[in-house]
Amino acid sequence: MSLTVSVLCIIISFIVGFIVSSFYNKYQNENRYDNIKKIAHLETSATIETQIKDGVQEYKLTEEFNSIKEIEYRKGIEEGEKRTLSRFSLTYEPFVEVRDTLLKRTAEVGYIMQMTYSGFLIGDPMKRVTQHEEKFKDENVKYLVDSVNGILNNIMLVADPLGIPVKVNKTPKIEKKKKGK
Repeated sequence: MSLTVSVLCIIISFIVGFIVSSFYNKYQNENRYDNIKKIAHLETSATIETQIKDGVQEYKLTEEFNSIKEIEYRKGIEEGEKRTLSRFSLTYEPFVEVRDTLLKRTAEVGYIMQMTYSGFLIGDPMKRVTQHEEKFKDENVKYLVDSVNGILNNIMLVADPLGIPVKVNKTPKIEKKKKGK
């Protein structure tokens, strides 16, 4: 009997091992099939990705892409120029300088211009004399100031289309200097 039991145990062990190994083999085959499906999917997506990259590279070589790129580049340059010019500002102030000497009286009329960038002064104020009058009379001051204001209005008309902010003080700075008593 003990021989029969041992033979029976061997046969049962063999059958259980066979069943377990067949299930394990089936499980491995399913995983292998899933892995093959995943690899095939990755390969197709990789080929699609390379096709897309190749298409993009080909498009970058076309004239259409280069013209679009050039247009966008110009837009950026123009926008940067506008932004930079809008940070500049010019301040104009008319002046009248009267000099009294022993023999004659002269007047110089012009404007002082100061340039700023984002509120910071750029350089020194520039003084431009637009008119110099010998044998000057006090009645002519209004005429001289009007001529300078006309010049400043012309400057504003030139600077306005460029987008440069211009500030003009309309009242002139009048200086009287006496020399040679």
